[in-house]
Amino acid sequence: MRFWFPLVFALCWCGGMASLLLGSVGEAPSVDEILERALQRADWYREERIEHRFTASVLRTSEKLGKDGEVVESEEMLYQALPIDGYLFERLVSKNGRSLSEKEVKEEVKREEEFREKIRNGEDPTRDERSVNFDQKLVNRYVFNLESPVEIRGRQAHVLSFKPKGEDLPVETRMDRALNKAEGRMWIDRETFEIAKVHFQLKESIRIWWGLIGSISELDGTVERAEVAEGIWLPNRVQIYLNGRILFMSLHRNERIEWTDFEPSSGSKEQLVSSQ
Repeated sequence: MRFWFPLVFALCWCGGMASLLLGSVGEAPSVDEILERALQRADWYREERIEHRFTASVLRTSEKLGKDGEVVESEEMLYQALPIDGYLFERLVSKNGRSLSEKEVKEEVKREEEFREKIRNGEDPTRDERSVNFDQKLVNRYVFNLESPVEIRGRQAHVLSFKPKGEDLPVETRMDRALNKAEGRMWIDRETFEIAKVHFQLKESIRIWWGLIGSISELDGTVERAEVAEGIWLPNRVQIYLNGRILFMSLHRNERIEWTDFEPSSGSKEQLVSSQ
């Protein structure tokens, strides 16, 4: 799976295998062992393109905030996520609770046709520089520490705190600047090694183009994942708080994404069972 801090995750192991990996009863796995199992799962999700095999309803809420944090403007967009030739497309269904206007319908038709055209041209229409893969490259940026286990949504979870390894970390994309300044926690399901939740925040402000274009002074986010089918976990909620500026415009806002009504797409259910 990809986040928006979107992360992609992976492989389903039965309870017996999980017990074997954990070793003897009561023996806690190390940080490296926990991360290795979570990375294996992430690799499987990417290889099998699990995210692109499910339909879902997606509610995106954007709130513009005033100086004191009050909501001054709000917009809700409801989408239907559906696979198109192996890629997940979000089709706009309604805005602020109302049906689309004739103009908006035409714009959606055009957007979907452009999406399909990219596929025909051999491009990945879902490629987004802002997305983040949970992979070894990402893990290598951070120092992880194992904290006391907790219960989350009725399941036991390992808790890993993380912080950047240092100041001289690689910057290959714009998102890397934020990743290199991020710290937080990950909750990893003890039985399945699925990432159940991630919370992250900037430990210091970041500048965009050396501050000439803008800066982000505060960024606080949470990504939650849940089991949506047997052995399959996908993101079901993302919440982002952002405070900064672009040129002379304020970027003080809340962003939320909520996924519901997950269903395997046509033909995917049998493929998911066989791939596990």
